[in-house]
Amino acid sequence: MGVIVRSADLAAAAQNTNIWSGSVFEYARSNGLLSIGLISPETVAAGPAAGLLATVNVGSDVVAEEFPVPTVDPTVLGRNAPIIPDDFWFQDAAAQGDRIVTSIRNPTAGALAYYGVAIFTPTR
Repeated sequence: MGVIVRSADLAAAAQNTNIWSGSVFEYARSNGLLSIGLISPETVAAGPAAGLLATVNVGSDVVAEEFPVPTVDPTVLGRNAPIIPDDFWFQDAAAQGDRIVTSIRNPTAGALAYYGVAIFTPTR
């Protein structure tokens, strides 16, 4: 099993084209199943540009078109990281060599944090 954990702040109007970039698990080492959890531990105002936006791809599979990243208010829930299974919305089968890509975009006027976890389970 391989696990990637990433957390960072994304500046206003910035984009990270792949939050998993640089990980030894960025490319699937074998065929397997992938689960991804992604949240923003921020309190943001409502509206179309209220928070982070993300896309998820595994190899040639489009797992999720651009979507609003779920926000989790740590003061309400007492956590700022994804939990299994509640925040793991995305699953996909990966073939050996497939690249795991999650792009995050911040359309807001202020920096926002994100926290992501990718869990890869080989199916050899």
